[in-house]
Amino acid sequence: MSRRLYTEAMHSRSDMDHELESIDWDSPSYTLAEFLSSYTLPQIVCVRDGYLDIEEITTLSTDQIMTLHFVKPCKMLKGFSETKKTEQLSIPVNTVGKIEILPDKLPTIYKSVKAVKNDPRVKKVLSLHNHAWLGIKEQDVLNIEGCKKKHGKEYLRCSVINRDGIIIELPISYQACFHSYEEPNTIAIRDVEKHCTFPCTVRIKASAPTKPDYDPEDRSEFLDLSSFGRIKLMGIYDYDKIVASIRHLDKVRIMQIPISLEITVCTGKEANQKDSEYYQLCVEVHNNTQFQQMEGEDQFEYVKMGNNEDKVDNIYEYIDFRYVKPPIPPRPSSATAEKSGNTPPPVQPKPLTKPKPTDQQNPPLEQIPIPSSPTKEQPNSQDFSIPDDLTALNVEGVTDSLKYLKMDQYIEKFKEELIDGTMLVELSEDMMEESLGITSSLHRKKLKKFIDGWRPK
Repeated sequence: MSRRLYTEAMHSRSDMDHELESIDWDSPSYTLAEFLSSYTLPQIVCVRDGYLDIEEITTLSTDQIMTLHFVKPCKMLKGFSETKKTEQLSIPVNTVGKIEILPDKLPTIYKSVKAVKNDPRVKKVLSLHNHAWLGIKEQDVLNIEGCKKKHGKEYLRCSVINRDGIIIELPISYQACFHSYEEPNTIAIRDVEKHCTFPCTVRIKASAPTKPDYDPEDRSEFLDLSSFGRIKLMGIYDYDKIVASIRHLDKVRIMQIPISLEITVCTGKEANQKDSEYYQLCVEVHNNTQFQQMEGEDQFEYVKMGNNEDKVDNIYEYIDFRYVKPPIPPRPSSATAEKSGNTPPPVQPKPLTKPKPTDQQNPPLEQIPIPSSPTKEQPNSQDFSIPDDLTALNVEGVTDSLKYLKMDQYIEKFKEELIDGTMLVELSEDMMEESLGITSSLHRKKLKKFIDGWRPK
C-alpha cells in the first residue's frame, strides 16, 4: 500500500476510491464464518468467490471491495399457512402485533343445529354464514346455553358472546354450518417464545413489511398476516447478518449479508497491525459511514416467502457529502503575518451539488435518502428550551422535542394522534410501540427517559 498520512482527511471521494483500490490484498481467502473467527470488525475486504443474485444491486462480484462493519443478530418465526397451503413463511419476531394461539386440532364442522346439539363436547361454536332471520352474523361466536321446547318445537338456546351476550333461539331442524370454537390465548408476537411450545397453530393479527427498504407510509409495501389464516409455527431460528457497505464516488450502499452466504473474501496484508495505514483506513471508513437509519435492533427485518435465508438485502443508499476536509492551520498573529508577509488564502466553500444519474439503472436521486442538514427549524440549546413540566408542551412543542431527540421519523404520527405534553407524560413503552409505531427499543427507552427527566448532555 502506498504511504499516506491517514490522519489527514481526503480531499474527495475519488481519493477514497483510490485508497481502497490501492490496498495490498493478502492471498488466503475465507468464508464469512471463517473470516469472523479470525478477524475483528470493521475490516475492508475484497471478494474472491462472488454471489450472483437476480438483482444486479445485490450481486457481489469478484474483486468487489466492501467494508464489513458489524454483525447483526436476527430472530425469525418459521412456519406455513394451513389455510392457504403456502410455502415457508419467515416472520420477524419483533413484528408489532398479536398472536392468537389456536388448538392444534382442526375445528369440528357441524352442518346443522341438530349436529351441534348432539355433540356433548361442544361448548361454543362459530357461525360460518349470515342467517339474518335468526339474528346470526358470519363469525358470531355462540355459547351453548341448553335446549328448550316452545309450542311443541325444540330450540337450541345460545348467547352471542361477541355481541354483548344477546340470547337467540335456533330451531333444532335448521340447516346451518358452524364449527367448534375455543377461546384463543392472545399474546404479543414478541412474547411468542415465552408462551408457545413448538410446533403450534396460531392466527397472526399484524401487518409487516415485505422488503428491507420499505416506506413506512406506503401500505402497499406491507402484508396483512391475518390473510394467511391458520399458521403452523415450527419454531424460531436465530441467524446473524453482517452489515456491510460498498462505496463508489459519492454513493454509499448499505447491505445486510447472511454469514452463511457462499462467498469468500480476503483482507489487507496489514489487517492484524493496529498501527498500520490499512487499519486506520478501516476505522476511518467505518466512522464515516451513516448508520442512523439502522438504529434499534428491529430495523430492516421483513416477511419472507420461501426458503431465502441466504439472500443479500440492499438496505438503503445515500449520497455522502460529509467527508472531512483537511485541517485549516491556525491564523497567524498580525505581527507574524506582517513580518512574514504571508496570510492564509481564503477558503472557497464548495456548494453541495447533486450528481445527475449517469444511466437508467441508477434510481432517481430523490429516492436516495440524503442525510439531512440542520435548518433554522431544528431545535438546539439556544432556540429550544425544554420546560421542567412537560405537560405545558403543546403538540408543536412535543414535535420539537422529537427533533431535539433525533426522532424526526415519528413526528407525523404524533401530530396525527394530537400528542401534546399531557398525553406525552402518560405514554407507556407498550403504547409507544403499538399505537405510535416506535418499534425501536432504543427509541422507546430514550423517549421514556426523556419523560422521566433525562436530557442529553
